[in-house]
Amino acid sequence: MALLGVCLLVVLECRELYTVKFPVFDENTEPSSQPSRLRLEAKDPISSACFTPDGKWIVAGTTKGGLLVFDTNTGNQVAEWSQIASSAIRQLSFDVHGRNLVLNLNDRSVRTFTVSESTPGSPPAFVAKHKFQDMIGRTPWCGVSFSSDAEYVMGGAAQNTAHNVYIWDRDAGVLVKILEGPKEPLINAQWHPSRPQIASIASSGDVYLWSTLATEIWSAYAPGFEELERNVEYEEREDEFDLDHLEDMDRQQQDEASNVNVFANGPVPETSLPKPLEPVNVRLTHSTLAPILSTAKPITKDMFVDDDNQVGFFIPPLLEEYVDEK
Repeated sequence: MALLGVCLLVVLECRELYTVKFPVFDENTEPSSQPSRLRLEAKDPISSACFTPDGKWIVAGTTKGGLLVFDTNTGNQVAEWSQIASSAIRQLSFDVHGRNLVLNLNDRSVRTFTVSESTPGSPPAFVAKHKFQDMIGRTPWCGVSFSSDAEYVMGGAAQNTAHNVYIWDRDAGVLVKILEGPKEPLINAQWHPSRPQIASIASSGDVYLWSTLATEIWSAYAPGFEELERNVEYEEREDEFDLDHLEDMDRQQQDEASNVNVFANGPVPETSLPKPLEPVNVRLTHSTLAPILSTAKPITKDMFVDDDNQVGFFIPPLLEEYVDEK
């Protein structure tokens, strides 16, 4: 049995498939008191059925291992996949997005298929991918489904003395984990559509919830934080908590604050800069160190002294006749 909106899908023990549409109450029309029932005709007995996630199609499994696709609105069969399995299909389930299909077969195996559409609006097509089964214990299954992200496949083990849930990797096709519960037979199991949780029903009527433990990742809050599996004795550095280190830091901050910022008052004013293309007045001066070339006076050593009166030297004339000091 499956329910989609106002349409109910029912598989009877006589291997017949029916859709039951309930009346829709509208203000403008007279509501009908009786739901309409439609039988979906098939040449092979129907063993299980379900809606696709978008509700456009009904996929039914037969006792001979075939898949039939019906239109939800008309109830007509639009596609058939015969002998897709070697035994009767006990249960089938889609993932949330309708891209994968899992079958629970009567030969104690679980098979997964990828779902595709050749053109938009066309019936779905199925391609076999993986087959899961317990080769040693030959465990039958009583509840199969996908995880919320369709990365894992779940199967409830129909054992009389155990309550186990098997989880496989959908892409790799390998067993990932076995969830072991109480010593009660498992009747059915289902994965939550949006959370990492599994609900299983025991023969006693109890419902068990399986969920993952949330682990705190403290290193995400502090990059320098190191997570330890057990207590470790911490070795303190010699100068880790010294006050001198803090005083040095304060002194360094004060020195940096007292530095003069040359750009604090803005750029240099234009009046302080020389104007471009303006001639510069250079005034020539007469150095006292230059030789005096004159014949009016006799040349002596006192005439050739520097301004500071520290170094005295004599420069002989080049063009005049040298006159010795008397």
